[in-house]
Amino acid sequence: MGTLLTYARPATTISTNARMALGAYSAAPVHKAAHDFHGCVSDMWGYTYFAMSNGEGRVWTDLGEELLALSKKLAAPAPAPPEESREIVGAAGRLITRFEQAAGITAEAVPVLDGPQGSWPAPGTGGPCSVADIGAAAAKLLGTNWRSQHLSWGVESCIQQDNDTFGYMLGVDECRCCLALSDESRSGARTGVDGATATDGLASLARQVADLVLRLHTSTD
Repeated sequence: MGTLLTYARPATTISTNARMALGAYSAAPVHKAAHDFHGCVSDMWGYTYFAMSNGEGRVWTDLGEELLALSKKLAAPAPAPPEESREIVGAAGRLITRFEQAAGITAEAVPVLDGPQGSWPAPGTGGPCSVADIGAAAAKLLGTNWRSQHLSWGVESCIQQDNDTFGYMLGVDECRCCLALSDESRSGARTGVDGATATDGLASLARQVADLVLRLHTSTD
């Protein structure tokens, strides 16, 4: 693919980061989440530009135009109203899918981050549980008024109490290689799930995550 090979990041990394940022934005479309997602969209545009420059096909040109339009919406100085935010989330999800299709990315190609004692598995990899599974099990432990939504091919999960404006994004801290919760009520402040390892098993991991959610939720109140 010529010049495309010199781009700073592979398409799988770009799309994974974009899906994670979209998950945070969909959970709480505040200014920081929009800013972070805007950066990921810009990265998608950069990769797309290389493909366009290499004459990789009309699909990249069309995608580039729509990515620029989305970028302008995310760069707005004020947060989008709720209805517009939902439209942005839907449109962005479709654009990420089209980017992945154009780049030949499948869910199986997405990298799985390693924890201190093994990989935090993604769905379909044969692992005992995914991060999304942990989030779902933790929400059940928290009670009937809590729910979880899996994101990013199961490598992130949003845990939220009914009627709450903000939730807790469960994912893998890439720097520390550990499970962590991002508290959207505190601009995404991240807290590691102390002592959790990929070999602990679903029941133990869910309990540790649920306990941390309760601690953060109580301190927020």
